[in-house]
Amino acid sequence: MTISFPGITANIVGSNTIQNNQPQRVLLVGQKSGAGTAPAGELVENIGNNGEHNALFGENSMLANMVNAFKVDGSNTVTRLDAIPLDDDGGATQATSTLTFAGTPTATGTFTLYVGSKKFAYTVNVTTSDTPTSVATSMAALINADSKVQVTAGSAAGVVTLTAVNGGLEGNFIGVRADGEVAGMTQTLTAMAGGATNPTLTGVFDPIDGIRYQTIVWPSSYDRDVVNTLLESRFNVINNILDGIAVQIVPETFATFKATVTALNSKSLVLGINPPVVSAPDNRFDHMVFEVPNMIASQVAAKRSIRLTDGANIADVVVSGASADTIGGIELSSLPYANTPFPALPIIEAADLLSRAEIKELNDAGGFVLSNNIAGNTLVLGQLVTTYKTNAAGNADITFKFANYVDTAVAAREFIFNNSQARFRQSRLTNGELTEFRSIANEASIAAFLDAQYQLLEDRMLVVKGDQALRFFKANRNVTIDLGLGKASINAKLRILTQLRELTFNFEIVFDEDNTL
Repeated sequence: MTISFPGITANIVGSNTIQNNQPQRVLLVGQKSGAGTAPAGELVENIGNNGEHNALFGENSMLANMVNAFKVDGSNTVTRLDAIPLDDDGGATQATSTLTFAGTPTATGTFTLYVGSKKFAYTVNVTTSDTPTSVATSMAALINADSKVQVTAGSAAGVVTLTAVNGGLEGNFIGVRADGEVAGMTQTLTAMAGGATNPTLTGVFDPIDGIRYQTIVWPSSYDRDVVNTLLESRFNVINNILDGIAVQIVPETFATFKATVTALNSKSLVLGINPPVVSAPDNRFDHMVFEVPNMIASQVAAKRSIRLTDGANIADVVVSGASADTIGGIELSSLPYANTPFPALPIIEAADLLSRAEIKELNDAGGFVLSNNIAGNTLVLGQLVTTYKTNAAGNADITFKFANYVDTAVAAREFIFNNSQARFRQSRLTNGELTEFRSIANEASIAAFLDAQYQLLEDRMLVVKGDQALRFFKANRNVTIDLGLGKASINAKLRILTQLRELTFNFEIVFDEDNTL
């Protein structure tokens, strides 16, 4: 053995680096088809971007289309996406619709059928040699050749019958519309209807015990009490961060939807309206936004989660005009959701638009709306609100009314939680003085740590910034310790950033600068 003198030991100790919040994670819940290989009721994690969900859930199933809406239409291939696939209930019935052709064409023309949205359009060219039976046969063949549409088609004696791929109530919300004109021949459409009996939801969330999802997409007709019970129980938990929100698009009329959200009071439910539009003379049985409601909810989840994903390129999601806001992260928690563009969704026809007064009514009641932008050329999100209205005592409370308030408060809480765990993961506690180069804390050092955390939250656009704001924080935070229990108790007030929602101008008209009092 060689001589090593003097003996030297050099250890490297890890630095106390700032801890970021958990990466965004989104959960879709929906029905698979019989062709899907994923086991029903089990969690499918980290769905990729190469189309593997088509084999897992069945390409034309509700759930596969929700994944497409998130990744393709929602332009989010970055945020982690999981799913819980469900089988149809054994006693479920499938929604159906009929398109009936009648008469003899006396000129050429075209008939177009839209199923679910304008993306799924099927056009048959009609000649004078066609019959109702031949036109129906051609239309059904076009539909069945599309591997993604959520219906199958059959034809007989001039009638096309559409049948939802999945059984249950969701099939009733697949909008249908028929356009086109052929002299001598007519087409008559009926709405998708008759779907009944959703899957049993008992234990649906068992596979995600202890797993946090910041966003859950919940189908339109599923019992929302199930997801609300889960998320409300996760809002404030001991020694963990598990909260999130559920997004649901509800295809109800204005009056019914207003009554629905008025009756709810949850900081975890974010409900949007997509009212039905029914016009039998126009062969139209769809919605204000011509898209299946669950696909819209998936896109809303995609936009929200990519905004909150660290480092994500969100230049096409925000319209603030500020360069720093084009990169995702917790800083976007406080940026308004209003005016978020949805270019993959069609604009609303003028006759179907809700008025500004109606939109305000729904916002006040606890529901959100997508509508056209002021130029009328892009669909955008309005104010994203929760159904929360009153606190536990029944008093009016705006603390969690807006999704931005929830996101901002939750992000600030999680940031302090994560960094507290990192800073005090192995620490002594004293009511005396600290010893240098030893892991030890007292009331003063914990208070100083909190002050530093507040300043970090300022930089992350979560709390009010400035010397006065920091003085307010210091004046309203209190640290007490219990040496016997090894416990530090902190009470503090956070002044979170809010959003500019309204400008009111008052202009006095004058005719001469000297002609004023």
